[in-house]
Amino acid sequence: MNQYKCNVLWISITLLSFCIICVASATLAAPSKEQIEQQRADIQKMADETLARLYKTQPGAEKAIKKAAGYAVFSNFGMKILFLPVAAQAKV
Repeated sequence: MNQYKCNVLWISITLLSFCIICVASATLAAPSKEQIEQQRADIQKMADETLARLYKTQPGAEKAIKKAAGYAVFSNFGMKILFLPVAAQAKV
């Protein structure tokens, strides 16, 4: 087999393998409808609980949020934040 045919064969095999992997991973990774609904319910519950805590600590926030064009709710539950202290150099 000449070099050109060998290159075309390897490129074709590589592309076919890539397509098969993409289709297989997309099929395997697709969550079920129930899983999607459960995730939505969990997110909505987190948002409601977070907003309730905010309204309890900052009563004016509810009025501001209701007038806002949009808002986002984030929970820091389970977040691990690493703070690195920066040493200050004193001039002598």
